[in-house]
Amino acid sequence: MIYQDQDGYQKKKKKKMTSIIKFETNSGIKRRCDSRCHHAKGQICACICQGNYHGANNNGTLAEKVAESQETLLRDLQSRGKVIFAQLPLPTRPRWLPIGG
Repeated sequence: MIYQDQDGYQKKKKKKMTSIIKFETNSGIKRRCDSRCHHAKGQICACICQGNYHGANNNGTLAEKVAESQETLLRDLQSRGKVIFAQLPLPTRPRWLPIGG
């Protein structure tokens, strides 16, 4: 797909998803849940979502899974450290739009 950047240039871009949760443990270790997890093909999840969102973008269920488990996951994370950023629920509008879209 071809997209137009801020300066009006057309570029080929890979569809990219930002982090939906960023977290810092009480000991200062920073972790996140991002597109590496959402697009994963394997069975093992090593991020902070505890497997809730692992591979969910592959079958189109990411927004549904976030809606189901966001409150429980955020409560659990807050009990173990500080949630730095949580983009929940997921935005319905992309950050950039395809040309002609």
